[in-house]
Amino acid sequence: VELRGNIDGANYPAPAHAQFLGKLAGYVQVAGVIMMMFGGSVFNALGYTTPPAWLTQMQENQMQVFMGLFMFSMVAANMQSTGAFEI
Repeated sequence: VELRGNIDGANYPAPAHAQFLGKLAGYVQVAGVIMMMFGGSVFNALGYTTPPAWLTQMQENQMQVFMGLFMFSMVAANMQSTGAFEI
């Protein structure tokens, strides 16, 4: 059997739950940064006179929230990496 030219290599796919977690991490990170920077304006545009307490806490602790979002994203990306290569 001639194998030359008939072999395709590809990365082994991550499990479905890891792929979902990776997508979720991206959405959470974007939403978190938007809420940190523009949360008050977003809630004012939606008709709220005072922002929720969690948003106030989030804006007061921006560095910790940013690091938490970054760590969540990093863990999700690490779960997606199988390190396997299939032929």
